[in-house]
Amino acid sequence: MNTFAKRSTLQPTTKKNVNSVKLGQLPTIQKVSVKGEFISVCLSDERVVMIPVNWSDKLQNATLAERKKFSFQDYFIFWDDLDEIIGIKNILFGQKLWLV
Repeated sequence: MNTFAKRSTLQPTTKKNVNSVKLGQLPTIQKVSVKGEFISVCLSDERVVMIPVNWSDKLQNATLAERKKFSFQDYFIFWDDLDEIIGIKNILFGQKLWLV
């Protein structure tokens, strides 16, 4: 068994257990950049995750300048002018954004 497998306490991801994960258990967002059709997110645990802008209809339909006008804090990225928020759970667990 490799070292990571020994130390890992993560369970396979299901919708039920994703919803039970508390934000305090997840890494925080340290840096964000928008490059064309992707958003790059640097996390406090030193991972870098890239997600496609097409996860969000609002971001997909926005100009590059609009996509680059964001702020972030702890567990969320905000595009105030587009009325869009992407959270760390969406980033880590690969959930496309859906409005209900």
